[in-house]
Amino acid sequence: MTYEIETSDRDSDKVADIIDTYTYRGVEKEEQTRDGVLYTVNADDDEIRDLENALDDARVDWHYY
Repeated sequence: MTYEIETSDRDSDKVADIIDTYTYRGVEKEEQTRDGVLYTVNADDDEIRDLENALDDARVDWHYY
């Protein structure tokens, strides 16, 4: 499935590194938004679950659509 994960500019590098670590395909698209950075990620359910846990553990500002 494709997910869009948004984060603040402050946390964007850390979030991109975590996405690349926990997903097979990594970041497919990155775009600047008014509120920060929006990453498009293609991942399966297991990858997303691991990614969510890693982002929460890293205490970064993020949410996905």
